[in-house]
Amino acid sequence: MRNHFYFWLAVPVAFVALLFLLVERSTTHRPFLVIGILSARENFKQRNTLRNTWLKNRNSSVKYKFVVGSKHCDLHVSNRRDRYSCKSKEFEKIDESMRDGFPIMTSSVGIAQVEKVFWNATLKVHHSVIVKSLGVSVAVHGSSVKVMIYDDSRDEVIVEANGLHENNNLSLPYIYTGIEPIMLPEGFEGSLCIVGDNLAVDKQTMNNIGMTLPYSAGAVDIEYMDQSGNVHGIAEGMFLASMHLSINDVEAFHKKLSLAGSLNAEHKEKQSLINEKLLEEMNVYQDILLVDVEDVYRNLPDKLLHFHVWVSKISPHFVLKTDDDCYVDVDAVLETLAKIPNQHKIWYGRFRHDWYVERYGKWAEKDFRSSEYPAFACGSCNIVSGDLSSWLASNVEYLHQFQGEDTSMGIWLSAVMPRYLEDERIQCENMCSSDAIVIPELSPEKIVEKWNNRLQCGNPCECV
Repeated sequence: MRNHFYFWLAVPVAFVALLFLLVERSTTHRPFLVIGILSARENFKQRNTLRNTWLKNRNSSVKYKFVVGSKHCDLHVSNRRDRYSCKSKEFEKIDESMRDGFPIMTSSVGIAQVEKVFWNATLKVHHSVIVKSLGVSVAVHGSSVKVMIYDDSRDEVIVEANGLHENNNLSLPYIYTGIEPIMLPEGFEGSLCIVGDNLAVDKQTMNNIGMTLPYSAGAVDIEYMDQSGNVHGIAEGMFLASMHLSINDVEAFHKKLSLAGSLNAEHKEKQSLINEKLLEEMNVYQDILLVDVEDVYRNLPDKLLHFHVWVSKISPHFVLKTDDDCYVDVDAVLETLAKIPNQHKIWYGRFRHDWYVERYGKWAEKDFRSSEYPAFACGSCNIVSGDLSSWLASNVEYLHQFQGEDTSMGIWLSAVMPRYLEDERIQCENMCSSDAIVIPELSPEKIVEKWNNRLQCGNPCECV
């Protein structure tokens, strides 16, 4: 009787052990495809929409993670230099002596010998200013010398000053010429440039003047730009162009300065609530990869690299990156990938070729020096084979992060000469075709609509 007891006791124990082994094997099974969805911390609705549509009921051959930055920006968006980064505006109080205007370049005479000169400067306006005159350093020599302001968005010169060296109004270290006052509005992006014939710099005069530094009380960001149009930030040297400006509506400017602290406090309180909700979401769904990154647009390349480092631990055959505003037909993607005979050094997507490098706006590129990017897959669907993902993960410390994750991928992977596989069913913009397998830039409601259309009639655009 006792033997029968032990037998029936052993049966459930053996069953549980077998079940444990099966679960363990399934969790360590090498997935065919791992999907990383880049998502902002506050995008709860977008994540839930994907869970209930194209991520639903996936088998063990497909794994996914929402990739979310663990840190938020402490600055209210109104206090940032732009909404894509977490750099603070640096407004300063305007005293009475500056209300009528001031030059944007100041000289530090005799501090150090000047090693570099900067012919051009970029301008990014955070509070509207009125430009009253343009100037050029007295160290500049040449004929037909002009200083001009160039509007990047309109791709044209909006004001210029001629005959600067014929002007008798010598005000060291710059010669200024008055212009019809022009307002540069908040949000303006452009450049301050010198043009002319046989331009040169007198080194003796330059060293007598010393280095110059830009100053605008925080109303305008000023960085130097080389002759090829590459932006380098602030550096020691001499800015050869200048302008005289005044702050438009000083009272409004000071109000922005006084409200900065309360706006930041309000923003931090909101982020605290988002933190609580995010932790709750993570506990419920277990599908969020929290990476050690400040969660702003400029850090998308960093988020992507963290994802590939995580992926390297499970060694899938393919890795797909997309965004939380995208519809993805995963079954169609799997079917296509399964037909690829040699699954090494594969980069699959919809590629941009000879894409112009922009120097201003959301996609402003400051570090990549070429005028065109290497080929890169647009961000809506970026698929690489496992070996390329491993290469990214193992070289993460050496990969410079450029302005966007898709262009960064193009620059990084150009070093290993991948096999580019083009699929025109992948949309790069919010456009729909009956055979589309990826559509970006969608609201949660539109994603649900595309998914339901696909389930009901095989066409994400509509059911006729």
